[in-house]
Amino acid sequence: MIVAEMLRETLRQLRRHPFFALAVALTLSLGIGVNAVMFGIVDRMLMRPPLHVSEPQQVKILYRHQIHQGKAVAGNELTYGNYLAQRDHSSFESIGLQLALQPLSGHGEDTRRLEARLVSASFFPTLGVQPYRGRFFTAEDDQPQSHPVAVLSHAFWMEHFGGDPEVLNRRLEVDSLEFDVVGVAPAGFTGFQLAPVDVWLPFDRAIRGLDLRTDRWLDPGAPWSWAQVVVRLKPGVSIEAAEEESTAILQRADERLSRPPDSTRRRISLQPLVPGRRVDAPAEADVAFWLTAVSFLVLLIACANVANLFLVRGLRRRREIALRLTLGMGRLRLAGHLLSESLLLALLGCAAALGLAYWGGQAVRAGLFPQVDWSTGLLNPRLTAFSLGLALLAALLASLPASFQARRRDLVEPLKSSGGTASPSRSHARSLLLVAQTALSVVLLVGAGLFLHSLQQAGSLDLGYVTEDVVLLTPDLEPGVDRYKSVSLYQEALDFLSRQPGVRSAAAAWTVPFLGGISYRVNYPDGTPLPRLPTGGPWSVGVMGDYFKTMDVEILRGRAFNEEDRSGVPPSLIVSRTMAEIVWPGQDPLGQCLIFQGTDYCSRVVGVAEDVTRRSFSEGPTLLFYINLDQIGEGYPPRTFYVRTEAPPRGPGPEDLRRRLLQMDSRFRHVEAQTFEHLTAPEKRAWRLGATLFSVFGVLALAVSGLGLYSVLAFEAARRRREMSIRSALGATLRHLAALMLSRCLRLALAGIVLGLLLSALLAPNLADLFFMTSPHQASVYGQAALVLLSVSLLACLIPTMRTARTNPATTLKVE
Repeated sequence: MIVAEMLRETLRQLRRHPFFALAVALTLSLGIGVNAVMFGIVDRMLMRPPLHVSEPQQVKILYRHQIHQGKAVAGNELTYGNYLAQRDHSSFESIGLQLALQPLSGHGEDTRRLEARLVSASFFPTLGVQPYRGRFFTAEDDQPQSHPVAVLSHAFWMEHFGGDPEVLNRRLEVDSLEFDVVGVAPAGFTGFQLAPVDVWLPFDRAIRGLDLRTDRWLDPGAPWSWAQVVVRLKPGVSIEAAEEESTAILQRADERLSRPPDSTRRRISLQPLVPGRRVDAPAEADVAFWLTAVSFLVLLIACANVANLFLVRGLRRRREIALRLTLGMGRLRLAGHLLSESLLLALLGCAAALGLAYWGGQAVRAGLFPQVDWSTGLLNPRLTAFSLGLALLAALLASLPASFQARRRDLVEPLKSSGGTASPSRSHARSLLLVAQTALSVVLLVGAGLFLHSLQQAGSLDLGYVTEDVVLLTPDLEPGVDRYKSVSLYQEALDFLSRQPGVRSAAAAWTVPFLGGISYRVNYPDGTPLPRLPTGGPWSVGVMGDYFKTMDVEILRGRAFNEEDRSGVPPSLIVSRTMAEIVWPGQDPLGQCLIFQGTDYCSRVVGVAEDVTRRSFSEGPTLLFYINLDQIGEGYPPRTFYVRTEAPPRGPGPEDLRRRLLQMDSRFRHVEAQTFEHLTAPEKRAWRLGATLFSVFGVLALAVSGLGLYSVLAFEAARRRREMSIRSALGATLRHLAALMLSRCLRLALAGIVLGLLLSALLAPNLADLFFMTSPHQASVYGQAALVLLSVSLLACLIPTMRTARTNPATTLKVE
C-alpha cells in the first residue's frame, strides 16, 4: 500500500516537472550507457571464458616460456613432437591442438579467404562443447587417408549457406579440396580465442601441401612450432603440479633434440581461457580495463550532477516539504519518496542506456576491436543485470544528498517565508558536488590528452620508410602452379604494375613489416657467429625491383642493387646501419664478407641502408640485411608486391590494382590488397582505443559538468536576484554585480581544476606503460585540460550571471 502510494506520488511529481525528469533520465542514461558499453567489451575480453565451454576453469592452454637471447619470451605454440609427448601427461584428462590457417575457397570473383582452424579430433571434447547440428570429428576423421570433412561455425553457416538446415553432407571447397560438412558449431563458439572462425578441419588433411606431422619446415635445422595445445585437467589436479610435469616432459624432449643454448631453461605454464588474463594479453586489454574504471568516473559525474539537481529541486520544494513534515510525514518516508523518484528515473535511464550500449557498442567494436568475434551481439542477460545494478546504485547515490538535506531541514523558517523566495544560505553539499564533477572531468581530459599525445607520437614516428600512398598486393596462385618455380611470373607482374598509370614505382619482397620475418644464421668468414641482439636475427628481406626507391629507404653508403648483382654470382648484401655498426664496429662495412650457414661462398656488402621498423614501434636495435631475389633465381619468389602510387585521386586504389593484377594472368587466383597504413593500424590500436574512448568520455563528462554547473548557478542566480537588485539600487555597477556572481563560480571551478590535476598526477603513472613516448606528467596536456575546463566553467557561469546582473531592480523589488 505504502509502495503504491509512493509510486503514485512519484509519477505525479514527475508529470508536474517533465523537463526535470527528462534531464535526470538523460544524464543517468549517459552514465549508465558508457559503463554498459565498456562492460560488454571487458566482459568478453577479460572476464568471461569462451562460450559453450563446459567447466572452463578445468581447461587450460599450454604456454612455452624460455630465455631467448637474454630475453624472457612466452608463446602458445609447441612443436608437434611436444604435443605428442604431452599426451602422456598423467594430469590431463584430454588434450587437443589447433593450427590457424587462411586457405582459399571458391573460384573467380567469388574466391574468398577463410579463417580456418586445423584441429585434432580431441579438440572439441577437450573443450566440452556440443555441436549445434550434426557432429564433430572422430578419430577416423583424423587420419591422413580419411575422407575430408569439415565443421562450420554458426556465423559462416548463416552467411555462406543461408542457415540451410540440410547443410550436412554438402560440399565446401578449401584450397581445391572438397570437404563434406558434418557439423555446425553453436553460435558464438570460436574455440579458445576471440578471433572469428569460419571452418574447422581435421589437422591431418593436406592444406597448402604442409606436412603437419613433421617438426621440420623450411629450415631443416629449426623445429617448427605451430601447435596450439589446449588441455583439460583431471579433477583435483593442481595447476602447479600439472605445470611441473609438463615442464619435465618438455625438457626431456629438448635433451633428445640437443637444442641450442639460447633456447634452454624452457618451461610450460598453464594459462586460463580468458584472453585478457594470459601472459600475452594484448595492450588493448589493459587499456580496456582502465577505460572501464574511467567509465565509472563518468557515472559518478552523472550522479553528482543529478544529486545537485535534486538538491536544487529540494530547495524549490522546501515549503511543501516542511508542510508535509509538519502534518506528520516521517523523514524516513520522505527520503523514500526521494529515492523512489530517483530510482524510477534511473530505470528510465537504464532502458535508454541499453539502447546506447547496443548502438554505441557496435561502433566501438567495429572500429576498435575488429579482431574479436561479436556475432552473438553485445546485449545479453549479464549486461542487462549489470545495467540494472548500476541503475540502483546511481539512484541511491543521486538521492542521498537530498535525503540528508531533508532529514536535517528546519521546519520553522520555510513556513514563515512567503514560499516564493528561498533564504540566501548556501549549500556546502552543492558546492562539494560541483567541485567533484569538475575534478573528475579534469582527470578524464588529462587521460584523453595523454593518449592523444601517444597516438600523435606514434603517427609521427620515423619508420625508416614511407607509408603514405603505398599499396600491398599479396597474390595466391591457382592450384597446380608451384610458386617456388614461378619467379618469372612474379617478375612479369612487377613489370606490369610498374607500367600502370598513376604508379610511381613498384617492388616486391618475401616479407612484410609487422607480419614476421625470416632469420638466417650468418657467420664471419672465419666461421664465427655474428653478435646477437635481444631482437634476434639477423633478419633478412629478400627484395625484387626498385625496393629502396618504392619504400623511400635511404641508402646511407654504397649503392642499391643494380645490374651488377646478376644471377650466377654470390648474392650481394645491403645491411642496415645498426648491423653495420655492430657487426663491423669502427670499420668500413662496404666490401665486407658474410657467409650463410650451409654455404661456402662469400656474400659482399654493397650498401648501407637506414634503419627501418621491422616488427613493432617499440622494437629495439635490430640486425637487418637485404638480399636481391633477382640474383638468387628460381626457388625464391617474393610474397608481396609494394606499389607506390600518386596521391589520390590520381593514383589507383587497392581494389583497382587488385583487379588489374587478376586480369593480367589467369594463374593469379586471388589477390589480397591493402594500404600500408592499414597494415600499421594494429600497432596504434591500443593508443587509438585510449584516445578515442577517453576523449568521448571526457567530452560527455565535460558536457554533463557544464550543464550541471549552469543549472545550479542559474538557480543560485535566481535566489540572489533580490540581493542583486538591492545592490543595484544602492549604486552597484553592472561590472561589480557580475564580478560578485562570477567570483564564487570561478572559485568552485578552480578548486575542482586544482583537485583534478592533483588526482591526474597521482593516477597517470599507473598508465605509463600504455603510453608511447609520452610522460604521464606531460605539462602541456595538463595545461590544456585545465584551460578547457576553465573555459567551459566560465561559459556556464557567465550566462546566468549576466542575466541576473541585468535584471531591472525596480521590477524585482516591486514583486518582493
